[in-house]
Amino acid sequence: MNRTTAFAVNTAATTLSQLAVLVFGLIIPRIILDAYGSITNGLISSVTQVITYITLVEAGLGGAAIYALYKPLADKDLIKTNTIISTAKSLYNKTGIAFLLALTLSAVLYPVFVEVPEFSSWNITALVFLIGFKGFCDILILGKYSVLLTADQKIYAIAFSNIIYHVSNGLIIAAMALNGFSIVETYLAAALAFITKFLFLFIFISRNYSGLSFNEQPRPTLLKQRWDVFYLQLLGTTQRCVPIVVLTLIATMEIVSVYAIYNMVILGLSGLMSIFANSLFASFGDVIARKEIYTLQKSYDEFEFSYYTLITWIHICTLTLIVPFVLWYTRGISDADYNQPVFGILITINSFLYCLKTPQGMLVISSGLYRETKWRTTTQALIAIIGASSFGILWGLNGVMIGMMLSNIFRCIDLFFYIPRYVTKLPASITLKRVALSCTLVMMAVYPALKYDIFAAPDIESWIKHGFIISITSSVFLATIQYIHEPDVFKRVWKRFKRLSQN
Repeated sequence: MNRTTAFAVNTAATTLSQLAVLVFGLIIPRIILDAYGSITNGLISSVTQVITYITLVEAGLGGAAIYALYKPLADKDLIKTNTIISTAKSLYNKTGIAFLLALTLSAVLYPVFVEVPEFSSWNITALVFLIGFKGFCDILILGKYSVLLTADQKIYAIAFSNIIYHVSNGLIIAAMALNGFSIVETYLAAALAFITKFLFLFIFISRNYSGLSFNEQPRPTLLKQRWDVFYLQLLGTTQRCVPIVVLTLIATMEIVSVYAIYNMVILGLSGLMSIFANSLFASFGDVIARKEIYTLQKSYDEFEFSYYTLITWIHICTLTLIVPFVLWYTRGISDADYNQPVFGILITINSFLYCLKTPQGMLVISSGLYRETKWRTTTQALIAIIGASSFGILWGLNGVMIGMMLSNIFRCIDLFFYIPRYVTKLPASITLKRVALSCTLVMMAVYPALKYDIFAAPDIESWIKHGFIISITSSVFLATIQYIHEPDVFKRVWKRFKRLSQN
């Protein structure tokens, strides 16, 4: 497949995968809230973040392997490709053992530092193990497959395997919870869903790669950027996990559950918005490896324009619709206060700020600029930790989000100047004008969001009707503004979209 076709296929598959994540991401927490309550939901959300930290033992390995594979795959160098994936397999095996040791330590220590009276220490320990099981299997068994498929622009295979996993996992959890099983028994049964993902990827690799070998002599020097990638991912994960970790330490599990429900919506939207970046970063890596600077500039310019248009539209709609949706979603749940209009606004704006730097962050990965951006990500993480902790103590949920917004503002400003100078060689003013327009349009939606009149008594029919009206009117308005602002780029993007739809 050429790059355009690969993008279309990967985007379609990843869209379906993210929809599966979104659907089951909405269904399962609601079932857990009904069956087990807000405290259990908060505990699961908190443990999940702990597992995310443990997964950092793999950080850097996948990114370094993917970057190392770009050139040999482009050159069709099977010998070097086999050597790199064999090296990745060897390192993934060692990393899997390290993950298991860290998981065991966390399972023992978590009940010591986080007291949840409704759960025994043994139950909490078991939940940590069971929630971490998928991460362990992903590293030990599937890591080597994922790096090859990602670098070779076959992300659609990973997407389909994820769809199979999420459907299996979701159905098992729903069936167990609705039939009165304990939360530990439910997650024990759900661990079996991993088998479906493994079988799909194993069969796909076997049928589509002849001459492939994972048993060559490993050469760790081929992945020399691993620790630079590790550091970048460590700080990135720290930045993402700070809110729930801070709230776990300074607030109750009910407050953690409130954050988790709002963040569930944001994560679902972020997953949909990340489709384009995830489908393209391997393509941009291929372009950069071939030193095709004109292709890079033209493609990136169109991507940045399209992506900013998309995230502006999504966040304008989300500002108005997130709180009514959460209130409808948590109807009948009275053990925590989910009516948080100001927090709904803040978490949406923070999501918007986070997404603003996605196009530039994608090029950091595609270009392998891990070491060069190390101090910048360090500063961002420090701002997030200090800001969320300090403001969180003062203002709770809202304070945590203010701290996160400050860290994202810093990183945005930094990348808006760094990427044009060192990668695309395009004027930074192009990005700055687009960002200024997007920020203006999103901030214009804050006042109507605060005045929206269905906070108190949401109903799904009313929410859908308002959502449809808001999405249509804002999309027409935004398309008109973008056409007036950058007519040439708008026409180029529209032509590319038509070509994609015809393929």
